[in-house]
Amino acid sequence: MDYAAEGHIYSDHGKVIPSVTTILNPTAAKPWFSHESAARGTLAHDRCAAWAAKAVAFPYEPYVDAFAMWCFKHAPEWVKLESIVDGKVDGMRYAGRLDGLAMVEGKLTLIDWKTGVKAKYHHAQVGAYALVEKPARGLVLYLHDDMTYSEDWMSPTDLLAGIQQFRKALEDYYAAQN
Repeated sequence: MDYAAEGHIYSDHGKVIPSVTTILNPTAAKPWFSHESAARGTLAHDRCAAWAAKAVAFPYEPYVDAFAMWCFKHAPEWVKLESIVDGKVDGMRYAGRLDGLAMVEGKLTLIDWKTGVKAKYHHAQVGAYALVEKPARGLVLYLHDDMTYSEDWMSPTDLLAGIQQFRKALEDYYAAQN
């Protein structure tokens, strides 16, 4: 699986594989987020992953500081960071990048961090990655620019609902392509 950050494109031997975010919002003629918010999110994701991997420390950055505070509270044992997910459901292939997979409080937890506001597709996005990674639970971790965070923990029942929401979006996406 190849990933081109420019354009957020996944491919396999030249064949483009639809991304989880494309599948969850296929009708958008343009991204549903601003260039500024996309740049902020990308920078925060990269720096949070680097911080979690203990690769580097950063000067004051509110989103990274919020992430660090969450890590200090929960002491995650990282299994994967910024890892490409290559999934397939009933022959329908998709790809994405999970933010983190970690042991948290003794449970394998799939973590997706966000720098924006809560959106209805966030649980489906975690569900898409959960189909491949099989976590015990999920977490959408909202990082705020005032160095705070909020948690949206997903129980196994919530994960199942997110998986079902993603499967429906995946079926709709592929049906529209034919």
